[in-house]
Amino acid sequence: MLKYLFFLFAYIYSCTLQAALDRDNSFINITSPVFNNIDQKLYKTPMKTRAIIQDRQGYLWIGTVDGLYRFDGYEMKLYSHETDNINSLSANHVEDLEVDNNGLLWIATRYNGLSRFDPKTEQFLHFTFDSPTSKKLSSNTLFEIALDKDGLWIATASGLDFLTFKTRKVTHFSIHEKDLGISSLALDKKNNLWIGTPKGLFVLNKATKNVRQIEDTSESKLFTKINVKEILAAEDGTIWLGTSFNGHWRYFPKTNRISPLPINKNAPKAGGSSILQVNSEQIWIGNSSNGVEVLSLIHISEPTRPERIS
Repeated sequence: MLKYLFFLFAYIYSCTLQAALDRDNSFINITSPVFNNIDQKLYKTPMKTRAIIQDRQGYLWIGTVDGLYRFDGYEMKLYSHETDNINSLSANHVEDLEVDNNGLLWIATRYNGLSRFDPKTEQFLHFTFDSPTSKKLSSNTLFEIALDKDGLWIATASGLDFLTFKTRKVTHFSIHEKDLGISSLALDKKNNLWIGTPKGLFVLNKATKNVRQIEDTSESKLFTKINVKEILAAEDGTIWLGTSFNGHWRYFPKTNRISPLPINKNAPKAGGSSILQVNSEQIWIGNSSNGVEVLSLIHISEPTRPERIS
């Protein structure tokens, strides 16, 4: 959760902050946020940040399209790919970050697979499409990773992988079609992994390893055609979704219902770059075209007549 909180703060700073208050008061207006800049002299090029996370030592790790930065509150240290050094970062374009229970940092890159950084040795270990069979990823193009108790779920351009920490073995899971790319991942409290794809939402039961698609029985079949770019498994079990061009949605697993989010009517239908539950009453949603909106859960509930899917 801390990972997404930091990412959202960085995203707010990098975009024009706009908070909407719609007619039914579902949105809370943010009028005077306070942010402290990181001195631009501390890094070489303008940061195009993709992910931020804090480790147990308090270091802030910042994944950018130009490398991995470590910030200690005073200074920046850059880790980047070095052609002649196999112990360096596998690629400079970082998409996502996770820190496991042993303090190891996992880095998903856009073009050369997964790297694991050990702070004690300051060396990187790599898992790529070109690795030996047991450690071979489905693709070198990664979009997101999700930390589980005994391993790491990996969203690749060619499907879903799971890396077991103890054995370092990579297992592939078929999602709908053999080469269906995975856009986003989220774990819930009921042992389910929610999977966003260019063809809608899927769910994997980790206990049974069964994968099923959340089907849309409406005439338009719109929900099975949208690209789910962001997923939040909320505290109450609701699954919140951000899409590329079809706005935001909510899926209610208990009733098998889905509903478009009643978001600010003046906002364009761009997808959310992040969705964060900060407490039991608020969901924060950020996107590239409308800044950040804070949705009050007090004023919205499951619709009485939403679209039903099966």
